[in-house]
Amino acid sequence: MKRRRSRKESDRPKKAAQVTPEDDELPTLEPIEDEEELETLEEWDGDDDGDDSGMAISHSAESGEFDVKIVIDVGEMEKAEITGAIEAPLRRKAAALGDEVRWKNVLVEFGGEALIPSAAKATIGEIFEGAKALSATVNRGLGNEKVFEGSKPELATELSESGGEIRLDVSTGELDPDDVDSLFRPELDKLAAAAADKPVRVAFDDDFELDMRLHKHVRTTLVDAGASRVAIGDEVVFDRAIEERVVVADGSGDFETEIQVADGDSATLRASFDAAIPKNESRIAGKRIMLRCASGDEAVSRDRLVAAGALVVAVARGGSVEQLWPTMVTVTGGQGAATIRVDAGGRDRSEVLAKFGAEIEREADALRGRALTVDWPSGYMLDEEIEQVALDDSLRALDPKSVHFSIDGEEREPFFPNPIEMTVDGQSCRCEIDTDAGKPVELVRAMDRRIGGSRLDGATVNVLIRGDGAVSRTMRQRMRELFGDAGVAFARLDDRGETMVLLPSLLGIETGDAGTRITIDASGREEGEIEADARKEIEAAEIGEGATVTVVDSERAEMVTPILKELGCAEILLERDRGTVLIHPALLTLEQDGKSATLTATPTTDDAGALAQFENEFAGMTCLMEGVDVTLAWGDGASIDTPSIARAVELLVEASAAKVSVARAGRNPKQVHPKVERKFVEVIGRRDAGDPPMSMIAIDCGEGADDIPEIQSALATHAKDTDGRRVLVVFRDHGNDVALPAGDAVVTAVCAALEGSTKALLVYGDGDMGAHFTVMRSELEALAVGTRVRDPRQRS
Repeated sequence: MKRRRSRKESDRPKKAAQVTPEDDELPTLEPIEDEEELETLEEWDGDDDGDDSGMAISHSAESGEFDVKIVIDVGEMEKAEITGAIEAPLRRKAAALGDEVRWKNVLVEFGGEALIPSAAKATIGEIFEGAKALSATVNRGLGNEKVFEGSKPELATELSESGGEIRLDVSTGELDPDDVDSLFRPELDKLAAAAADKPVRVAFDDDFELDMRLHKHVRTTLVDAGASRVAIGDEVVFDRAIEERVVVADGSGDFETEIQVADGDSATLRASFDAAIPKNESRIAGKRIMLRCASGDEAVSRDRLVAAGALVVAVARGGSVEQLWPTMVTVTGGQGAATIRVDAGGRDRSEVLAKFGAEIEREADALRGRALTVDWPSGYMLDEEIEQVALDDSLRALDPKSVHFSIDGEEREPFFPNPIEMTVDGQSCRCEIDTDAGKPVELVRAMDRRIGGSRLDGATVNVLIRGDGAVSRTMRQRMRELFGDAGVAFARLDDRGETMVLLPSLLGIETGDAGTRITIDASGREEGEIEADARKEIEAAEIGEGATVTVVDSERAEMVTPILKELGCAEILLERDRGTVLIHPALLTLEQDGKSATLTATPTTDDAGALAQFENEFAGMTCLMEGVDVTLAWGDGASIDTPSIARAVELLVEASAAKVSVARAGRNPKQVHPKVERKFVEVIGRRDAGDPPMSMIAIDCGEGADDIPEIQSALATHAKDTDGRRVLVVFRDHGNDVALPAGDAVVTAVCAALEGSTKALLVYGDGDMGAHFTVMRSELEALAVGTRVRDPRQRS
């Protein structure tokens, strides 16, 4: 990585002349020396990569003496570099050609104007010897020069015929698999030439592992040659007689595929399908299939097609069609639970219900004593007929742990044991809900079925929860709605000892564009139920994160607001007769340390609303204000003269605060109580023995440009402290040094007032280099305008 060099010592700026001290009252003023420049790193150009010799290697098939010709075009380079330059790319080329050069005669020819050294021949010979070429010849412009010649290995084969089968035995000996592949193919071509309409077998040594590529090549070559049967070793990989038993064709109507199956025993049919399926995957997987079977075992055909991914399998019998897959009832699952899927398969509802009992009886052993879910086809309605046929007439006899019904995998609902039992006695009703019967969303469906539509005008309902499952907010809300629709006058929920009143509602909740409005009516409730009921009703109404809520003032309002805060409501307002007050988010934050405190107000409403909220919250803090110095911070720096701040200051004074200051954006707090008498110009240091003498004056500019007339007047009374002197000016805001920009109105006014009387005028500043003074005007050679000098007070 390159680097930029640092400046030479001789290039660095000289130190400015120092001001010689004349006495010990003020230290010497010294200009600040520029920071030494850091050494800079040059940009990294990166490493060069690649071969710019222009060398290229190509190849082509040849006829005659050579099987392959490789052409190497060499660009301009030194003769001594050529051998090394061609070695690596030529090795890669030989490896990439693989079988194209294996046991082949190779010619390597050079192009270009470069002179090819003799040493290159040995390298080329060694490369193609390693690639197992039969020979390698080089032409470098001096005629053909053979640089390597090998001998082709022999592969022992024997071709014979016995019992009508042609057999090729292959002895691989010590040959490696790649040599076998290369040498065997010509022998396979001889076998293929005699294979038409005959069974053939290829047998390798027992210890030779035939790879999948060569295995596929043997099968494809011999099948394409017309062999009636092909075996590799003991494995029959093709049998025309078996494959022709299953004919796959395009279907029609509702069936995309039609399969004709010839006669045959089960073993033959399995072999036929095993041969036909791989060639027809796209016609079988995910398709609706019509079978046409002459006779035999239809189950074999169905099972093979289902395993191959068929969507539907049906069989044509005369003029009718019967669906074999999916069966009307399919059972899945394990570990004590089972799902019974009902597939209509073209059957109408009455036929499905009529056959359901027989289908369940067939699967009885797999279903007995388990938790069962019956999944009905899409479009079915769970009604009394299904409950009677499926549950009462069929499944109860299997002593199930439980029974749920669903529709196409959705809308799961418990039916057994009965999740909801209602007992009505005149104007009193007892409703028991078993939460172990299902999930809350499933129990809501059960409530709709068993409570919905009931008439309980004026009744009192007691809801009792059984089981260990949770009662969700949605369940409670749905109980209110269902019992309300049924005309219930009063409903109480007993959730395993924890009670709440469902009806009438404790809270009146209305939601509109302006947010949510809550009224509270606690009549009729026991004291211990009120807060718990309020929380549950608010949660059921899903009032929470980001909501704006207005609570109508009542003796219970303070109970509701903490719940709303906890649930994340963005704004909570209290509606009173004299107006609405924002009570959340809180306006005031008090930070107190002994007799000092900061009271921060962060208003989110208009000025009048913020003041009302201030008065509301401050009422609880007045006892903390007595004898305390309080700084009031209002918003992001509101004007100190706004009515809200003025009223807040009055309240702090009335609360006996010792001192009240108001924070201001970018400035020091302003003390407003008790009032402060200000000195606009004050001499804070001097050196009379110097030549010229020196003074340091502080100028109070706490109110900015509004203070300019008083500052100018005060400067006129301090002429003896400024005329003919070096004057250092420090600006202050309520006792604290501040650095004002050069263009500030106060700085401009002070410089103008002292322009004609001072020998040198320096103004206080602050920044990365720390406290310092900048020369604004000067008649002194040692203090040039713009020079920055250290703050002499830092050296005192």
